Amino acid sequence: MSDVGELLIPTVNSNISTEFREATSSLKRVLVADASKEKDYEFAEILNKVYTWEETYREKVEPDEISSLEATYSVLSTLKDISDHINTDPERARLAGVRIEQDILKTVFENLDENGRPNRVIARSFSLITTVFEKYLSLDSLKIKDPFVYNEVGLWQGIRGAVTTALMFTHEGWEVRLPPEMWDVRNEVDLIVRNKEGRIYTVDITSKIPVFDKDNKNLKKCFYLKKKGANPVVRNLIKGVSGTIRINVPPLSSMGESESFYEDRMTGYPSEEAFEMFGKEITS
Repeated sequence: MSDVGELLIPTVNSNISTEFREATSSLKRVLVADASKEKDYEFAEILNKVYTWEETYREKVEPDEISSLEATYSVLSTLKDISDHINTDPERARLAGVRIEQDILKTVFENLDENGRPNRVIARSFSLITTVFEKYLSLDSLKIKDPFVYNEVGLWQGIRGAVTTALMFTHEGWEVRLPPEMWDVRNEVDLIVRNKEGRIYTVDITSKIPVFDKDNKNLKKCFYLKKKGANPVVRNLIKGVSGTIRINVPPLSSMGESESFYEDRMTGYPSEEAFEMFGKEITS
């Protein structure tokens, strides 16, 4: 597997400057204030605010904060690209989502604190992006008037689901790699992982809300993990692959289960209970 995909290497980088703290706080105040106004926005207006903010603070923050600074604009501009092409070129739209997901995963893993958690720089960037998704893109109070933008409001939840899943695998000592982007688009390969015994699996990640069982009485669990054989296409792509792992992590909108599943809901860092559940499922 050494020549397949890009290896995610957990790296400690726990600094956060006063300037970055002030920068994120100021932009969040502006976004929240604007979202409270009785008007709808074009997505370009939000992007321009974020872009202006980045240019203002780019020379003021520490070098190791630049990637996190850029993440906010990148995620939101990707959403705009997806909404512009979701009906005319769905593969391009899907590819844009995969690229930003992988960029965020690399940013997170390159900026961990001494305890292996996403550091505060990442948390503050995630807070900004979450503000836009919750204040402007909530399906209950959509503030963006661009056509089709509602189709991909779950983009951010999917990214955080991938972050959570990658963190759980590395916590168990598994090697985690990012696949070529088109493998995700066409074959549902979000990650490629290898356990301590050298067995290789592809990972398909979802973050779906819970549904009722067949008797319509009880909600199914949000977190589940299933192993199955790899399909023939994947077997041709990765020689010696043992199978596929399908995993669903609780969406943050599912308040009950997600409250106990996440230690840090902003970054998607799992709780000890979640790590324990994952450890049991992955070794069974």
